[in-house]
Amino acid sequence: MKTCTKCKQNKELNTFGKSKGNKDGYHSWCKVCVNAHHKTINFLPKLDISKECKICKVIKTANNYYFNKKHSDGLRVECKPCSIFKRDKDNYKSKYGITFNDYESILFNQNNSCKICLTTKPGSRINRFHVDHCHTTGIVRGLLCENCNVALGKFKDNPEILRKAASYLEDKLGVQ
Repeated sequence: MKTCTKCKQNKELNTFGKSKGNKDGYHSWCKVCVNAHHKTINFLPKLDISKECKICKVIKTANNYYFNKKHSDGLRVECKPCSIFKRDKDNYKSKYGITFNDYESILFNQNNSCKICLTTKPGSRINRFHVDHCHTTGIVRGLLCENCNVALGKFKDNPEILRKAASYLEDKLGVQ
């Protein structure tokens, strides 16, 4: 059971939407209140416009911006990639203990490439290399492309499993 902060009624958890941002994993408003709120919003952003991003200075169409009803055109001042970049830039210190300048320095020292496969293409939707770190010590090991980062995760960051996988791939006999 949970109390909706909008209607103040005590309701079953399945009447609330899921939210990773809240401690209990559910939105603070019930689904009924959320839906009613969305129907009453007298706000439709102008989707047929183009505007210049305040960060990258590139003119982009409205679908490249997040909505923000506080602005006259209904859109944020920075485009989606710049918005994500700005958020992540601020999170480097809290998540990995490094500044964005540290990130740039690591990338420079890696010749602007993945530390494992040496590709210069990050491959992620935000077009930036992932910060690889030890989940036990928190120490940053380097910057990885999307594929290498996912591969390490699939192998549970376990060197022994990775060695077995490499041995398996190097086996010239194969399956008979």
